[in-house]
Parts: sequence; structure tokens; C-alpha cells
Amino acid sequence: MVTITKKELEIEELKEEDHSLKNTLEFWKDKFLQVMSLIKDKLFGKEKERERSFDVFKDLYKKGIIKEDTFNELKDKYNFSKEHDSKEKDDFEIEL
Repeated sequence: MVTITKKELEIEELKEEDHSLKNTLEFWKDKFLQVMSLIKDKLFGKEKERERSFDVFKDLYKKGIIKEDTFNELKDKYNFSKEHDSKEKDDFEIEL
């Protein structure tokens, strides 16, 4: 009977540890997604900011931190932003 109690305690401890690990994993997953979102937003920023952000994504891809499909999506956003850069803003005429 003592053995059952020890096993039950061990199971309970393992359940608590599992729960703690899941919470920790979820916390860091959310943080990573926030960082990714921030860097994605920077892809639509000024040219220098966009270039630095894309360099970060290239490093993440090369090190296997992000997958190829995610990298390709970011590369498409980068290229779109680069092609539609708003350098020519001052060329617009305003009619009254």
C-alpha cells in the first residue's frame, strides 16, 4: 500500500511538471511570435530598417529557426515593400 502512495505522489509531481513545462513553452511561443510580428512590421518600414529586418530573417532561416515556407512568405513581403517603396511621395499633385 505504501508503494501505491509513492507512485501516486510521483504521478502527481509529473503532472505538475508537465503543466509547468506546457505553460513555459506557451509563454516562449507567444514571445517568439511577437518578435516575428515586430520584425515583419519592420519589413514595411524605411529602407535601412527593412534591410536589417530581412537580414535577421535570412539568419533565422539559415540556422533552421524558421521554415522555408515562412521565409518565402517574408521574402515576398520584403520584395513587395521594396518594389512599392514610397520614395516618390513628393511627386503627387493635390488638386483643389
